[in-house]
Amino acid sequence: EDRSSVFLGKSVPRSKPLMWEWRFNIAGEPFHHSPELAIREEQWKLLMNPDRSRIELYDLRVDATQLNNIAEHHPDIVDKLSNKVLTWSKELPPGPRDPNAGKMHYGKPIAPPKN
Repeated sequence: EDRSSVFLGKSVPRSKPLMWEWRFNIAGEPFHHSPELAIREEQWKLLMNPDRSRIELYDLRVDATQLNNIAEHHPDIVDKLSNKVLTWSKELPPGPRDPNAGKMHYGKPIAPPKN
């Protein structure tokens, strides 16, 4: 699918979902511990690990900042998107993977303690 016109500022609707894999944590960046797989289709964004842990679903039309995980309210969407991204991920070539990829543990508190 040719998407080159977006570099010229044109808005072009996608005809296929956008998928990506995140195999690494970023050292010193405790808030960048995303699940390993992601798919964006229509207004939906699903993040998950290949073992189906850490499933997060967001409706980007109403939650662009991705603060409200609504996965348990839309199991049909979760099933559809997770099957697509898992099938896609099996086609990827093997490569290095951080053993902590997709895990959610933080090296510092999320919010500063209250005084």
